[in-house]
Amino acid sequence: MSRSTRKRILAGAIPALLLLTVAACKTPQITAVTAGPLPGAFSGRDSLAGQAPAMAWNAYFNDDVLRQLVDSALRGNPDILAGLQRIQVARANRSIAGGARLPSVNASLSAAGERYGDYTLNGVGNWDANLSPNIQNDPSRRIPVSPTTDYFIGLRSTWELDIWGKLRDRRDAARLRFLASVEGQQ
Repeated sequence: MSRSTRKRILAGAIPALLLLTVAACKTPQITAVTAGPLPGAFSGRDSLAGQAPAMAWNAYFNDDVLRQLVDSALRGNPDILAGLQRIQVARANRSIAGGARLPSVNASLSAAGERYGDYTLNGVGNWDANLSPNIQNDPSRRIPVSPTTDYFIGLRSTWELDIWGKLRDRRDAARLRFLASVEGQQ
């Protein structure tokens, strides 16, 4: 391509690019939307808006095959099943939070053994104590070398007083989470 051809192309391209740039900078016109008159069934007291939540979904359809298809889709919908699980979890958390204000009693059974190490403070102290002349004369007072055992069978109870309202706030928050999960499912 010769130099003069390039100059002519460039001379024609620059005004074209400027024209496109200026045309692109224009803001679009906002079109006015005119609403037509509403049918009588959707204006005023003839509206179904207040009755729609009370109607079952199958009241909208007359075809039995379509009702069966919608029913099977609703039963197998993972979003609906997950929502039902969230409701069950929120219901359980609500009952746990409500029961936190009550005293609790737990049955407990435990067994433990403890053996002192040879080069620990307790182990050396026991070894030294066993060498004491007071203990050597009375073998019943000797500290055993074998593990000492600890057994416990009994009941333990706890009760937290709600002085600062922490348990009440937890109960109220759990109730609100339950209501939110129910509304989210709807």
